[in-house]
Amino acid sequence: MNLEKIQQAFKHFVAERNWAQYHSPRSIAISTAVEANEMLAEVQWLSDKDSWQAKTDPALRERFVAELADVTLNVAYLADMLEVDLEKEALAKLERIKEKYPASEYKNKNSHRLTKEAQDGQNSDQA
Repeated sequence: MNLEKIQQAFKHFVAERNWAQYHSPRSIAISTAVEANEMLAEVQWLSDKDSWQAKTDPALRERFVAELADVTLNVAYLADMLEVDLEKEALAKLERIKEKYPASEYKNKNSHRLTKEAQDGQNSDQA
């Protein structure tokens, strides 16, 4: 993915319509959340297993990917508005997540949603 190409194309789209005057970090963050919810709505009532139909079912895939593209456009635009190096920040965030959830402790565990403190509490309760 070429983020800069996406950002430039979207900035051009916005400029042609003179819409930047209506955009703020807040409004684009809201728009991003709305689009993410529209993406979720496409698979909301499917099981985890059935949600993979977003990859294989042509009609579902088309709708799901359209919403994914909307989210991507909004995130890219917001990063550009705020002069955020999204690649740098995403990779830095990944490093922080790696430290928080080391593979040696979390491999094959779906418990990453719990904090270490909560897990430690659960472990001590089980002792």
